[in-house]
Amino acid sequence: MTPDEFYKHGLIALTGVSSESGVDAAGFLRTAAERGHTEAQFLFGYMNEYGLRIAANPSEAEHWYRKAADGGDRLAGWALGRLYLTGNGMPRDFRKAIEALRAPAEAGDPFAEYLTGFAVEDRDYAVASEWYRKAAEQGLPQAQQKYGEYLYSGHGTALDKKKAYVWLLLSYRAGNRSVENDLRALKGELPATVVEELKTKARDMAETVRRDANAKRCTGWDGEFSVVPTSPPPEIQRYCR
Repeated sequence: MTPDEFYKHGLIALTGVSSESGVDAAGFLRTAAERGHTEAQFLFGYMNEYGLRIAANPSEAEHWYRKAADGGDRLAGWALGRLYLTGNGMPRDFRKAIEALRAPAEAGDPFAEYLTGFAVEDRDYAVASEWYRKAAEQGLPQAQQKYGEYLYSGHGTALDKKKAYVWLLLSYRAGNRSVENDLRALKGELPATVVEELKTKARDMAETVRRDANAKRCTGWDGEFSVVPTSPPPEIQRYCR
């Protein structure tokens, strides 16, 4: 079989969408990964990170994510950056995280953009603010929250309470209830007529900055909107590249 055939058999076995669900998914995917198949390399790394059908092994996850990222897989790039940010069984390394996130962030991946902001905010608020803005415009509510908070505080960008209210409201309307206190505080600081104008502006913006409008089917998993988002599961991964 070709590497792609090994990958497809492994993916089918892993997701359980056919009678092949009892087949050794890890064996097929490892074979495809060892033969240079980048999607298999990422997926086998994912299995090692999350302990899916095999024992969790962060070092193996790092190895296979790195292989896939070096092969140009931007999903692997941000998953590798995330692994360095969280540690997850290995030492945290923000320098390596920023390095891994660079290519997918520059290619416009919203998760890589957001995680880059997360990785650099302690050293450069201005750079973090710009990455959060880019991810916010692609509909990540946690990025909309961060960018709104930066506008509210003046961290890394000019203080702008009106813009802050709009971005925090967009995050709230996307389901992020952790922004309620900031929204309430801003509502008390802005004239009532201005607040109504900003609500209208948020409604107008929503069509272009909603996650489902930008996701291209790469959405809908548990942990997608966490402070540190989890990687998408196998059945969604093909939409996230």
